[in-house]
Amino acid sequence: METSESPNAISVAVVDANAVIQSGEKLHGLADKFISIPEVMEEIRDPVSRHKLSFLPFTIQTMEPSSESINKGIPNFP
Repeated sequence: METSESPNAISVAVVDANAVIQSGEKLHGLADKFISIPEVMEEIRDPVSRHKLSFLPFTIQTMEPSSESINKGIPNFP
């Protein structure tokens, strides 16, 4: 069993554009790692928000979800 020395309650946080634009720096210290998808990062277009993004005290890693992950997250409607 792996133990964590991190003081953060969340190991990985998935963030959307709104979290970055509205909360930005307030997210620091809430998780060990922040991830998003490239399309979300592309939503952050205006100069003020891009500036905020470039000066965050943490890095947001971008990842592409696998098709298996996407299928698990989308309910099947009749």
